[in-house]
Amino acid sequence: MAENASYPKVSANAWRALRARAAAAPSTKLTPASVAAILDMSSPKSAADNVVYPMRRLGLIDEDGALTDRGQKWRVDGTYADACDEIISEIYPPELESLTDDDGNPDKGRSRRGCSIKASAIRTHQTWPRRT
Repeated sequence: MAENASYPKVSANAWRALRARAAAAPSTKLTPASVAAILDMSSPKSAADNVVYPMRRLGLIDEDGALTDRGQKWRVDGTYADACDEIISEIYPPELESLTDDDGNPDKGRSRRGCSIKASAIRTHQTWPRRT
């Protein structure tokens, strides 16, 4: 990836709320309007820019807001870690693993210059399985 690439980020609160909604109602479409309503956001435009677009980039939803195969894994506790591992492997640079300790937990003492991934983004995805 390009050195100055930006990586998709979804707030921990939005992540949890939308995952809970997807778990309860898998056919729910996560469109800008529905996300704005679920998260009590100011507008569908804000939801599109700050949540829906990043979720598409993460491969969780398609252009219509429907859950993808990865999104289906993401919503289920038993396959959540698999979805997170796919995201980490496909979207983020390999150096991301260096931002965790040996147990896969966030290591706040480490950072990567030029990478827009913050500890909060890692905390959101901390349950992915460690590669061996």
